[in-house]
Amino acid sequence: MRPYSTAPWDEPSSNDVSATYTINIRNAGTITLLSPGAQIGQTPTQISNSPVSFLWNNVDTGFNNYSIEVKEFAESNPPTINTVASTGTLIYQGSNAQSGDAPYIPFTVGRYYAWQVSTDLSNEFNPHRTTARTPVLKSNWFVFKYVNEGDASQGISELQAQLNMLNNSELRSIYNSGFNTVGTVIFEGRTYTGQDAIDLVESLSGKEIQVQLKN
Repeated sequence: MRPYSTAPWDEPSSNDVSATYTINIRNAGTITLLSPGAQIGQTPTQISNSPVSFLWNNVDTGFNNYSIEVKEFAESNPPTINTVASTGTLIYQGSNAQSGDAPYIPFTVGRYYAWQVSTDLSNEFNPHRTTARTPVLKSNWFVFKYVNEGDASQGISELQAQLNMLNNSELRSIYNSGFNTVGTVIFEGRTYTGQDAIDLVESLSGKEIQVQLKN
């Protein structure tokens, strides 16, 4: 092998030996956000703890550098799929990020927050990469609303009360085993919290339901 910028070699002679090399470039796959929040377009999760730990799954290549950014939105103007990337205020941006990091961010009660994780992908231009040539892998946006601890606890208590009213023996057995309600209901791929979760559980009243405990 030789530097790309060197002059070409002379035509090979019959005594020259040639070889073929294959270089495989392994990149990070999909970045899947886990917590906090719900995927953009779903009902935002209510968060009250501080600092907030950001969790996601990714393929560990050993060389991909992950970055995280967090944007803030007014209570009267929550982010949507069409506006999350172009509106809001960027309040945090960090490189060398790892899943589970908990940077101190001064969240404001009542406001919405959207976060996203990204990484530069390796390609044939490495290590001499330019911005135009470097592809970027990005996760979906996750959104949550920052609330008072009392508001979050009250919502969980109301949801627990609604679950108790279902009078389901399997649910009671799960609670007796030490499991607690976290305030989130996932139905048909959508995440519900707060009053939306309470209303959803209430709609199950009088219906026959089956409860399973899974990982």
